[in-house]
Amino acid sequence: MREHALDTSVSLSRVRSARSRAAGLDPLRSGLEAVALFVLIQTVLLLRAQALALSSLTGSVGPVLGARMVGSIWPDQVAGLVRFGAVAVSGVVLARSGRRRLWAVPALAWFAMSFFGGGGHVPYPTPLGQGWIPPTGTPLGSAAWWAQSWAGALVDYGLAMLPAAVIAARIDPRVPPEAEPTRARFVRLTPEAAVALALCGYLLWLAITGSTEAANPTQSWATAPGLLPPFLFGLVLGIRRPGFLWAALVVPLLMAVNSYTFVPLDLRGSVAAVLATFPFVAACTVGVAHAPFTRAFERLRDEPVQALVLLNVLNVGDAVLTWIAVRSHLAVEANPVVRSLGLPAKVFLVALIGLTLYRLRPRAIVWAVAIMVGVIAWHIAGMFLTATV
Repeated sequence: MREHALDTSVSLSRVRSARSRAAGLDPLRSGLEAVALFVLIQTVLLLRAQALALSSLTGSVGPVLGARMVGSIWPDQVAGLVRFGAVAVSGVVLARSGRRRLWAVPALAWFAMSFFGGGGHVPYPTPLGQGWIPPTGTPLGSAAWWAQSWAGALVDYGLAMLPAAVIAARIDPRVPPEAEPTRARFVRLTPEAAVALALCGYLLWLAITGSTEAANPTQSWATAPGLLPPFLFGLVLGIRRPGFLWAALVVPLLMAVNSYTFVPLDLRGSVAAVLATFPFVAACTVGVAHAPFTRAFERLRDEPVQALVLLNVLNVGDAVLTWIAVRSHLAVEANPVVRSLGLPAKVFLVALIGLTLYRLRPRAIVWAVAIMVGVIAWHIAGMFLTATV
């Protein structure tokens, strides 16, 4: 018993000493050091690649034309720094909002999804900085591609996650979430939360298919690896700390924007680059919407009259959007009952079903509302796809 007490006291003392060391770290200083080290590494690598490319072009096209073809390192430097900032901001925001264990989930998802950007026979991740890419002329089968990519990804993501790790280490796990404003909890696992999560997954699927069809219909789900991390970021972020909701816009925008178009200050290209990030911002917004959906479904479950009214409003909206799409020859009515009886019959039928549920199982109306929300989202995704194709 005495030895067990001694071991417990030793372990507690180690935990306290580790906490004290973590408390002595400064997140701001760690962040500045990480950014400075990232910029220094990228500058050295990009200058080396520029010198190698210039030396190979000097003999063929001359030094003047070769310098013009190589260009400056700043576009690549800015592009890498923007992606570095997206990963760093995501971790810092989640750590500051109290996600002591989940702050690294979006960064790890970006790291995992970056494998889809590589090529060759050996899978490798894509670093945040462009300086890790081998110089022009390096064969794709060379080990430099996967070796430098692994080293660069580990260094870049490690530096980007450093300030958030310091913040998370300073959070005391012994303090309950209710007693500390910087701690956060997920929504309790309830049927409403499960339905909200399924609805968010369906909305994410719409965003993936819509953006893929708009960008390149020949590559099925080509944008799925890029949309999953912002969705996870929004899901972990939630709405418990409204002061951090700005990150739901900034983080996916930084990770998805084509920063090369901002270097020449081309207004048209810059606007197009920002608009191209809409699916990624939408995916993050869908993740954030999980908590509001859950609370709305819980309220509608306890207020069946409001659920019945909302069901009929959404049903009328579905009928109006269907009528517009059919009249514009953008869609055809697939429901044989509606084709034979018309849209008013559909509105009346759904209203009758809702009224029956209200009399028999009033709490079940909320599930019909969730289905109608998915139908309205289908219409909106179709309108977006039609406008962009």
